[in-house]
Amino acid sequence: MKTKLGNESGIEKTEITNFYPALKRYCRMVTRNNWDGDDLAQETMEKMLKTYIDKNTSINIALLYRIAYNRWVDQMRKDSKVVNASLKEPSYDPIKDLPELYSTIEKLVSNLSYQQTVIFILKDVFQFSLSEISESLNITEGAIKASLFRTRNRLKNIVADNDPQRLLQSTYMNMEQSEALLHATYEAIKNENPSILVELFRLFNLKSTSPSISTSLQLRAA
Repeated sequence: MKTKLGNESGIEKTEITNFYPALKRYCRMVTRNNWDGDDLAQETMEKMLKTYIDKNTSINIALLYRIAYNRWVDQMRKDSKVVNASLKEPSYDPIKDLPELYSTIEKLVSNLSYQQTVIFILKDVFQFSLSEISESLNITEGAIKASLFRTRNRLKNIVADNDPQRLLQSTYMNMEQSEALLHATYEAIKNENPSILVELFRLFNLKSTSPSISTSLQLRAA
């Protein structure tokens, strides 16, 4: 008989592998290396199965991201002590709540259009004014208000959604566009650089070839 992994998630043991593609994508981005990322994803799954699978713990993708993040930070600290004993913290990632942040962004990208996502992040994360968003994206303030209204009405259900099968399966974008927007949003918030999102938005608005993930990660403010 199948058993539940915690009362909140409602996810069954036989379905836990559905998280793996999203986990591997996250680990590859954190490590910035496919080999290290795949190893980290495997170690994370093993840690989860060993530590949480038989406990009454709600298993969700954010928890797996947190496990992966902690393991990677521990590894970076160990490596830094070998290279330089005075190096205190890994410099690449100053945001403590990064795994949860990534998980939330992932759900936004999966459920919103690229325009809704960018407008929401610029307004509610970077605190842009309506006029600043309008100027940056060349969109009327009325359209921005309407977009924010629709997005905020959907936000509760979006954040509560814990189905790993729907991650990045957007009805508004193809997978390449979804991944580009996910990475650009992550990098923009992590580096406190909203211009990354603005530049990607402008690329999306062009009627030419969609930007690749590598392109979005190279976008920086001039």
